[in-house]
Amino acid sequence: MALNYYTRLYSLEDVSAVWNMLPIGGFATLTDGEKAALLKPFTSEEVVVAVKGMGRFKASGPYGFQPVFYQQC
Repeated sequence: MALNYYTRLYSLEDVSAVWNMLPIGGFATLTDGEKAALLKPFTSEEVVVAVKGMGRFKASGPYGFQPVFYQQC
């Protein structure tokens, strides 16, 4: 039963489209304004909104804590 579950999970059985190649023309480049926006400091309010917007019991982060830990602490 477990073997069938993981075989199907990691197969392309239910995938409607498979993309095997990267774009031939390359990726779109960022404008100077977009680059500047990435360097803009973030506010504590933005961090709170991002953390609260995460699914509570989604995959754990790099230290093994699920988002619910950060939301409660």
